[in-house]
Amino acid sequence: MPLSVPVTYAILAALVAAAVVAVLRWRAEKRSGAGLTPGFKGWLLILLAILWLSVPRLLANLFDLLSEIERNGSNGGLAFFDVAYSGVLLVLVAVTAALLTRRARVFLHVQAALLAWVMLYVPLVLLLLVTVSPSLFAPPLGLREAVEALSAEETRAWATRSAALLAWVAYARRSRRVALTCTR
Repeated sequence: MPLSVPVTYAILAALVAAAVVAVLRWRAEKRSGAGLTPGFKGWLLILLAILWLSVPRLLANLFDLLSEIERNGSNGGLAFFDVAYSGVLLVLVAVTAALLTRRARVFLHVQAALLAWVMLYVPLVLLLLVTVSPSLFAPPLGLREAVEALSAEETRAWATRSAALLAWVAYARRSRRVALTCTR
């Protein structure tokens, strides 16, 4: 049975009134400074979840690299570089997640070190390809050949990771919630 027109208007008026009251309360809290409270909420909670979920993924990646070395043998220093890089990355992510969980302010510095480590990946690979290539490849690789040896997919993944981490670092440095939460 359809509602009558006055009942429909009354329901709509009640919903609008509830929305207006909620907005007015939110504005009053915001003016008084009570609107933003410390704690893991919003984007900070998402950052913490991403960090903790990255630890098992990076650990699995490290074990995959080690089993690949065991199966196929090492190809010069490249496989060992991947293992060392992944191990340092795992430690940096785990330490960043632990410091953020403990609400330690120093987490911002470790997060910046994590960003630097991620951004160094392609330059380090290029340096390794140019310096180790005489022992691996018949004609040694120059810088141009080393750049061409990097797959487009790997370079795109590196750029995406670097951009995302740069956005998270910028958020953490400018966020009032991070400043209120990470006080130790």
